[in-house]
Amino acid sequence: EEENDFEKDDQDESLCIVISTSTGGRNLGRVYTYRTESRKAFITWNQLLQEGIKRAKVQEEKDSWTAQYGHSYFAMARAHTRKIYAGALCQWFVAICILFSYATDVAETELWPEEGTN
Repeated sequence: EEENDFEKDDQDESLCIVISTSTGGRNLGRVYTYRTESRKAFITWNQLLQEGIKRAKVQEEKDSWTAQYGHSYFAMARAHTRKIYAGALCQWFVAICILFSYATDVAETELWPEEGTN
């Protein structure tokens, strides 16, 4: 019967959650291993951990922005605008607008030349 328990433990290895903390953090790089009771519990734990990680990252970014730009609404708005403008999507949009403006100026000049020109 001990042999069956050993095999069961090997099969349940996939139901373990291993959490490694950062070496510079509060827990000094400790590794925590948790074994769940069932596949359903494992999935629930995993989802909750992913949601917690996502919330922590959002909060960390928010705290970083607050420390860098202050609590002012306008300072935050400027920072968000700067971030959006520095993004690739906005840069492409501005470039396309400039090219479109140039193309319309060329087309206008060709289609409706100024009086006295050929």
